[in-house]
Amino acid sequence: MKRNSKPSHWPLRLLLVVALLTVMAGWPPPAQAQGQAQAAPPERALNFAVLPYTSPRALMEIYEPLVKRIEQRLERPVRLVTAPDLPTLRQRALEGSYDFIIPPNTMVADLVEEGYLVVARGMPSFRGGVIVRQDSSVRRLEDLRGRTLAGVGRHSYGGYLFLRPRLEQAGIDPDRDLKTVFGSLDNIIYGVINGQFDAGIGRLDMLHHPRHSALLPRLRLVEESNDIPQFPFMVAEWFCEASVAVLLDELLRLSPDNHEDFPLLNSLGISRMEAATFADYEPFIKLLSEVP
Repeated sequence: MKRNSKPSHWPLRLLLVVALLTVMAGWPPPAQAQGQAQAAPPERALNFAVLPYTSPRALMEIYEPLVKRIEQRLERPVRLVTAPDLPTLRQRALEGSYDFIIPPNTMVADLVEEGYLVVARGMPSFRGGVIVRQDSSVRRLEDLRGRTLAGVGRHSYGGYLFLRPRLEQAGIDPDRDLKTVFGSLDNIIYGVINGQFDAGIGRLDMLHHPRHSALLPRLRLVEESNDIPQFPFMVAEWFCEASVAVLLDELLRLSPDNHEDFPLLNSLGISRMEAATFADYEPFIKLLSEVP
């Protein structure tokens, strides 16, 4: 039997079917499909990270009012987050887990290298200090030899680092001549009062927070640091310029003369916010580089 020599029309038919399916996939046209379009998925919550210098509950009390204000201005949900310790906070920030962050000053240079921008900071500056119980026999740094010292973190300037060169000047090796532990400011304060720690290091302005002010008569200051810039408000490089402008505007609006703003500023230990850049932190970062 002869083979049929006529050319097959299957390839042509296949092309026609594909073309028809392509047209049908775009049906109905946009004008007719508006009522059938699915709603856009909600925008993800922005992650606002703060360093874990005190308990999560205390952080929520301090920063939640600011979170609410930012949400209102950006018209987008904002989630307050932190980390179990400073190394974890740094790692997550460098991995891009945060949209904006208030980091410790010791972390600023690393974050800038990864694309984060300094946009604002609180005023005035603050100081760190060494506190003991009123009835403690520790009167000067030399008395800390062989004692237990509690700090906020090994990489915290106001909560530990400022003291290291001063201990060395007092003839104390901070790594061998005393026991050092780290924890939240709340734990440090109560640990000193309860006799768990011989001395504690932390931000002195936070001692005047309503949460701690009643404890002040039971504490005594032994050593005080130099002025330390308030931790900066930084945003990730992917944060759009328009949102940064709105965010900065809201921060600069905070005023102690406004009865609604005063509790928030007081809880943050500042009197106002001001615009800032990385250049404002460079002198302090140079100081950090000289700490042994």
